[in-house]
Amino acid sequence: MMDLGKNIYSYAIFSHNGSVGQATQYQAKAFVTPLIGVATDVHKGEIKSDYSFVKLSDNNIILRAMKPSHHAKTNEIIVRFNEGSNIEVKDFEFEIGDGIESARELWASEEYRGEATVKDGKLICDFKPYEVKTFGLTLKSTDVQCNKSVSTPINIEYDSREEKYTIPNNLFKENIKAFSTDFLIKKNAYMHANGQTLVCNKGEKVRILCAALGNDVDAEFIVDSKPVIKRVNSMTEAFARWDLYDFKEMAYIKNGHLGWEFTHCLNKNGDIQYAKSLYFWVLTFDGSVTLPKNDNIVVLSASAVSNANGSLVTPLFDEIENNRPFTFRMNLKEKLWYINSKMVWNLNDKDNFLKHWNNGKNGKRVEQTGKRAVTRTVETVGH
Repeated sequence: MMDLGKNIYSYAIFSHNGSVGQATQYQAKAFVTPLIGVATDVHKGEIKSDYSFVKLSDNNIILRAMKPSHHAKTNEIIVRFNEGSNIEVKDFEFEIGDGIESARELWASEEYRGEATVKDGKLICDFKPYEVKTFGLTLKSTDVQCNKSVSTPINIEYDSREEKYTIPNNLFKENIKAFSTDFLIKKNAYMHANGQTLVCNKGEKVRILCAALGNDVDAEFIVDSKPVIKRVNSMTEAFARWDLYDFKEMAYIKNGHLGWEFTHCLNKNGDIQYAKSLYFWVLTFDGSVTLPKNDNIVVLSASAVSNANGSLVTPLFDEIENNRPFTFRMNLKEKLWYINSKMVWNLNDKDNFLKHWNNGKNGKRVEQTGKRAVTRTVETVGH
């Protein structure tokens, strides 16, 4: 189904000598992930006008990801590399900030795999062709002190009413960080918008983690006595989708800031709704804000933010015309071929996809163990 309907491609031509090597990899990454522009207030700054945040000694090694550790008890920076030119690389060096204090090699799930070598503040390691490696880095302290964004929780009054969908206990977190903002969640409940005022100090911003219970809603908020129209996106509708011919669904991409996604949820009876995700969105206001009186808008958390980070001026994702009419059609020959290709005898169900089509709907889960797919029943009570 994914190939039917509208598809958009981007490509570039890069001329080079010899085989595909580090120059091609470098240009490809620059094409796929161009530089990002951020607008911020004028300030003196704490670093020189020329500063390299990271350095790689060999461009055959690609820095794929860099993020804070998933584990709250560590201040490690997680970095993931892979060799991209099908060659062996010896004594690769990686520098970051003012140097590395210590390093550990990790699995992709950030569990300990082994010790790593640090010399003169640099990570040193070898790579086999196309090998992927993940490290947890503890950085040396720095004299550069910047004004970090500071979040102060705003107290909200949670409602005691029964909700259609709630967050599973095993996914519930008391603190969620999104857009450099800490959102404190005191209980697994929502505050319905009913004209409440969320107050911050002068010069601060108010950020709320919120959603609409039904469809997207354009609502009027009041900021410093002035009306501000904001789109509140749906709690149960994904950020985007593509054309799906069989379901007569058209592609869309929402205009909004997705703050947090929960992979599944509970219904009002406490039963797990597998593959029913919940989405909460971040709205930012330049000062104290009065919420609209709209029972379909719910707030999960709110924070006052000082030294708020800058705003993006570079689009981070593609755009598409939303609510396009469904125009894709097949002629009779194409339609017959398509129907025949989906018949069970043509699908070669090696991975038991059809066998487990309703997996999860009856409290069952399929787990892959080696080459065998094992089905077991899971207890949903108490989740």
